Amino acid sequence: MAWRIADSVIKGTLSNREKDRVSGFLWLLGEDEPYTLDLEGNFLRDLAGCEITFTNPNPRKGDYEHFERNQSGVAGDMTASRKVFVFDVPMDQVMDISRDGREVPKRKANSLYLEWFSDHNGRIVIESVDFQISVSEPAWVMGPEEEVQQSEANRDAFRAWLEHLSEIEDDSEEDEERDYDHPLDEFEWEKLMKESDKKTERLGEVLEKYHGHPDCEKLIAREMGWTWVEEEIDAQERGIYEDD
Repeated sequence: MAWRIADSVIKGTLSNREKDRVSGFLWLLGEDEPYTLDLEGNFLRDLAGCEITFTNPNPRKGDYEHFERNQSGVAGDMTASRKVFVFDVPMDQVMDISRDGREVPKRKANSLYLEWFSDHNGRIVIESVDFQISVSEPAWVMGPEEEVQQSEANRDAFRAWLEHLSEIEDDSEEDEERDYDHPLDEFEWEKLMKESDKKTERLGEVLEKYHGHPDCEKLIAREMGWTWVEEEIDAQERGIYEDD
């Protein structure tokens, strides 16, 4: 599973003023020293070339015993303009309104979304609409082609992490086509349940990653290996099923 650490962030400073490098510091509640980040890659276009500072008005303490102090690796999607829905009523009222069959008041807002892939901790995500953010003037400007390249690199990093997440624990056993026409023994049931858990975990990460993206259905199908779904979406986009 990914580390989602936004709740424990006190403040942070990240810079992409040096092209192809994201570096900075992150302070977490309950930790005496800041964490350092030194990542390959760039912010997305809205922040590319800039230095950003952010503050959490209501941090909460978490457990970071195994969170590496020096975060090295590659940048994922890093943007201050991720579109998310925000409820306009307190969370304790959301369930009551839903139970009554009423629509919960909500609006679209920009979210700070910082994702990276650590050499030691895997995928890490900071996402919040409540952080106070300051952005410097850019030291360089990302062009449209560079934006496409960076987005593709981010997807490749996410896909590589998903593949790592889905690895079979027992590498000594070769994958074989299994015949489940016979009653499963205890070992086969355990293996089947582990595979199911991994697929569920993968789907959860993919849904979180691409919610709100304009091509979310296609991206989710691609990352899950649902080629038939992706082909169906492509066919619909080409108008194959439109009436003459």
